[in-house]
Amino acid sequence: MPGVDEDQPFPAVPKWSLKKWIGLPGETRPLILCEYAHAMGNSFGGFAKYWQAFRQFPRLQGGFVWDWVDQSLTRYNDQGEPWQAYGGDFGDKPNDRQFCMNGLVFCRSHAASGAL
Repeated sequence: MPGVDEDQPFPAVPKWSLKKWIGLPGETRPLILCEYAHAMGNSFGGFAKYWQAFRQFPRLQGGFVWDWVDQSLTRYNDQGEPWQAYGGDFGDKPNDRQFCMNGLVFCRSHAASGAL
């Protein structure tokens, strides 16, 4: 694609697609993957193999992890103490319940057990 600095392919078959991307003649643009690792809670399979490829091929620039950080909002109890509110804590129905609190990093930026 002449004149384009970046492309955003969403590989459906990552291993094959990465090898295909690296082998394209004349291709010099970097590739940053979107949601290449699905890390809800502690399900982080395949991460090491991706990083082997990132280190082997300089144009592979890494990517974004699905559910990197918990998705919540800070609320305060009657004593003024903060707590993290999420699906259903606002009286909303339907809601995501605990489905939004499963990142590798807690909402206050410290590592969850899945990141260790």
